[in-house]
Amino acid sequence: MERQGQAEELTEGEGPSQGLMKIVSWNVRGLNAPNKQRLVKRCLSSFSPKLVLLQETKLGDAELASFGNRLGFRKITGTPSIGASRGLAIIWDPHSILLSPLVSNLNWMSGRVTCLKNNLDFVIVNMYGPILNDDKKRVWEEIKNFTSTLSQVCFIGGDFNAILHQHEKQGGSSNNAWASLDFADWIHRSGMLEINMVKDAFTWNNWRLGFSNIAEKMDRFFVLGSLINFPFTLEASILPFSRSDHFPISLDIQREASPKRCPFKFENIWLKDDHILELLKEWWNGAMVLGSENFKVVNKLKIIKKSLIQWNREHFSDIFDKKAQVEVELAKVNKQVMRYGMDETLFLKEKKLMADHESILAKEEFFWKQKSRETWLEVGDKNTKFFHNSVRMRRVRNHISRIKVSNGSEVVNPIIIAKEVVDFFSLILNSDWSPHNLDQDMFIKSIPRLLNKEHFDVLNAKFSLAEVEAALKQMSPDNSLGLDGFPTSFFQLKALLVRFGFEIGTHLAEFVAFRAIFL
Repeated sequence: MERQGQAEELTEGEGPSQGLMKIVSWNVRGLNAPNKQRLVKRCLSSFSPKLVLLQETKLGDAELASFGNRLGFRKITGTPSIGASRGLAIIWDPHSILLSPLVSNLNWMSGRVTCLKNNLDFVIVNMYGPILNDDKKRVWEEIKNFTSTLSQVCFIGGDFNAILHQHEKQGGSSNNAWASLDFADWIHRSGMLEINMVKDAFTWNNWRLGFSNIAEKMDRFFVLGSLINFPFTLEASILPFSRSDHFPISLDIQREASPKRCPFKFENIWLKDDHILELLKEWWNGAMVLGSENFKVVNKLKIIKKSLIQWNREHFSDIFDKKAQVEVELAKVNKQVMRYGMDETLFLKEKKLMADHESILAKEEFFWKQKSRETWLEVGDKNTKFFHNSVRMRRVRNHISRIKVSNGSEVVNPIIIAKEVVDFFSLILNSDWSPHNLDQDMFIKSIPRLLNKEHFDVLNAKFSLAEVEAALKQMSPDNSLGLDGFPTSFFQLKALLVRFGFEIGTHLAEFVAFRAIFL
């Protein structure tokens, strides 16, 4: 069903993305009418996407070719409709990218995309999900089998005709929970990660009023494949532009900005070194700090940070460079074996290199495990790629690409965003201004006192070392870093609390317990 009336105009501040590439996916619900074809051309001129995925074109081969002739310099390829349903198309800008068609059928089509102006190379899949669950499962398995053969990063976008969670649907009958579980199972088995929308929720709407209104999130983008060597950020959004019952969705691929400042972070991988505990003892005991006990603890941690940074630079080295060097040496040994055969010298050298390689791979997996913050998977099961992809997706979720300021407008410039954030919190912290304008004294006085002196004594009692240790043991080792850059795993070291003569008195217990509350 098509939405009546004119298409929504672009909101203020919208326009062509300044990113590296914009991909738009849209279920147009038919391109037979001239006004719908004009609408697609207007979408191309308004948002300037390099790649457009269209579903339900309802065009045969001849009509698709005729529509392609009206696109000017852009090119189009697609699969024909069956009667008055289905039909897929991909439109691309040949001045910016090369598209090599791969597999195509009634419900999905794919192509390899190579950018002409940078080293961006990936596979794109345009998906239109069937209505019936059995047909969905068949199509999902086809895509899973296809993507399992790929070596490049792959993006899958389109109308999946399925939702993952009940909150992705509003109105109408309850969602089929088993269908959502099947959808989630396919995503997990395929190793895909969803690129979440930065705002808004629903991509499809039946445009009815009151209790008859139904809205769902049926359109989305997924990414799969190793993102280790993919130095780009990903951002998906819903475009306010439609005369179909589906809104277009867009995927912006942008070059990853290098951070201006890299704060200290204690890496759990350092604990794999045989000498790290003795070094920590030496650095701690060698730090001469005067002042209160808490002051000593804080400043000794600062001294340890400096020592760790220097030690990491001089002795621990970069595991990724080490891995590359070992792999080069292994390749040289293999070439010698192929040319001259195996001898004792080559055998021993290969054995040592293989052991070094396994050790580095274990450290690499441990490294990405900490950064991924995933607690339900354990190291040792070759999950490095999953952990790394989780890190990339977490960074995408945490990235602030736009904010709404006090006058209601949206800001996208990173410099202005930083200034607005600083100004906002400066206003709160440096003045008596309150966001809710509440009289806090009156509010506190209105709360009845239910605690007696015994309760206050218990709550104000100093922490014991046993309580601190018990609390620390219950915390995840990879919990969020504190402002000092040390994770929970550092304070869980038995050496810190017992073996190496650190200040184990009440003051350290208070400091660790106080800090642990904020982790």
